[in-house]
Amino acid sequence: MKALRILAVAIIISLLAPVVLAEGKKMEKFKVIKVIKAKKRKPVDKVQRWRSLVKKYFPAKEIKNALLIIKLESKGDPNAVGKTNDHGLFQIHAPSHKDKYKNIKQLYNPEFNVKVAKIIWKQSGWRPWTTARKAGLV
Repeated sequence: MKALRILAVAIIISLLAPVVLAEGKKMEKFKVIKVIKAKKRKPVDKVQRWRSLVKKYFPAKEIKNALLIIKLESKGDPNAVGKTNDHGLFQIHAPSHKDKYKNIKQLYNPEFNVKVAKIIWKQSGWRPWTTARKAGLV
């Protein structure tokens, strides 16, 4: 098996860079092969990827604030769990909002989490989120 690999490499090298011995046993330079590198894609921003979902539920003037809360609360991770029983993108505090979900696993569904956050925001503004106070939204 190893011999086959060596043979395959030797064949490839002979096809890509032929060496011609001339008088005086000097070697011709190898052919230069242009290597095209794939363009690096920018990583998708973990918060901005939720923009269309936030747009669906929040008023236009609150989209920027809602995305800021997502960034500060969960860094855009829909599976984030906080130390104080907070869940999902908006880190919904489960004990305070039991009336808004049937099963805590629902809070890990991004769309459901955004819907619940919209309901909370409509009732109380940004006050329920401590990060909103730190960000100057309250």
